Amino acid sequence: MAIMTLRIDARLAATIERLAREEGTTKSGLLREAVEVLEHRRRRHRRAEIRPYDLMKKGIGCWINGPSDLSVDSSKKVAEMLLARKRARDLDRRRPFSRPVQPQ
Repeated sequence: MAIMTLRIDARLAATIERLAREEGTTKSGLLREAVEVLEHRRRRHRRAEIRPYDLMKKGIGCWINGPSDLSVDSSKKVAEMLLARKRARDLDRRRPFSRPVQPQ
């Protein structure tokens, strides 16, 4: 196991000692756990795919800071609308190019 020296101020040292005592562990154990928790949180955040819909779904169907459950079906309707638009774009891409007939 590697040994690391860390310089911290007195306030942080007191906080670490208090937390270690409250958790029933050593200061080293507390710091190891804190680093593991931070690593896990960052790994989980990187894996999460955040879509624009996910960011705005709580506000769909709400009116200026209202509760998010005012319109239960709105989020489903928006998701269906976005899916329909995507399908239409995909269908347009697959259609062969055709020229309009010129009158003679």
